[in-house]
Amino acid sequence: MNDEDVLLDRARSGDVQALSDVYDVYAPRIYRFLYRRLGDAHLAEDLTGDVFLRALIALRDGRFAQIDLAPWLFQIARNRLVDHFRRLPAGLVEVWDERWGDAVALQDASPTVEDALIMEWLRWALGFLSPEQRQVIALRFDEGLSTMEVAHVLGHTAAAVRALQYRALTALRRLFEEGWG
Repeated sequence: MNDEDVLLDRARSGDVQALSDVYDVYAPRIYRFLYRRLGDAHLAEDLTGDVFLRALIALRDGRFAQIDLAPWLFQIARNRLVDHFRRLPAGLVEVWDERWGDAVALQDASPTVEDALIMEWLRWALGFLSPEQRQVIALRFDEGLSTMEVAHVLGHTAAAVRALQYRALTALRRLFEEGWG
């Protein structure tokens, strides 16, 4: 049994500290996931809070994380994101991965010119991918979810996620070779 399983069992049993630990571990990741898709810090904070409110309601109703914790929380976050965009007036376009380079900037306060160029190219190149491909890339490589976890979040099979990932990486490789090769 790993640390996440222990935390999940503690939370399901009603351990208040475990719920606090779940929030401490996952809130920054959920916020980052939402912020990169929204480009609005306040809205990302609101939706992050809503994700954890829904998790508490699910705990009360006996539906708390029937699967692994990370994919379950990311699935709630994705659903909140979809709900948000459905409520927007027709014609408004969603901002996907606008802030892709934030993780590098947060880890290294002084990124090199080369890092900045790579992140700018990556933001540009991600614009050529489908929204699902961008989600797979973000969840797999930025959030570190496994193929099975991403499949659960997106409601696809693991084979479909692997295919989306393969097509996305192939497209990025082709763009890189055409532009920089």
